[in-house]
Amino acid sequence: MNNPEIKSLFKYKPLNNFTLDIIANNRIYYPKPESFNDPFDTQCSFKNSSAIIESNDQDKIKKAFPNEDPNEVLAYTRKDLTGDIDSFKKELKDFGILSLAKMKKIY
Repeated sequence: MNNPEIKSLFKYKPLNNFTLDIIANNRIYYPKPESFNDPFDTQCSFKNSSAIIESNDQDKIKKAFPNEDPNEVLAYTRKDLTGDIDSFKKELKDFGILSLAKMKKIY
């Protein structure tokens, strides 16, 4: 665990046969986002659908800097991340997510 100050985590569930089965069989359920009661829980928004990455395209570097050694030039290009973002959103729908709390509820 990356947070050594957290000694316990809690999962709040209604007391029913499903919850008793979880306890009796020492297992837990990871629901998919589509079953969450808040449709915005896993909604992602990205400010920009592109990123600046280092380019190693020697032909483009030679064209842009004809008098320079391409191995001595640090070139960057903008990459369109739309496909990567769409793929991430699609894959997120197939993951089960376990939501835990670090504080104990007091009734």
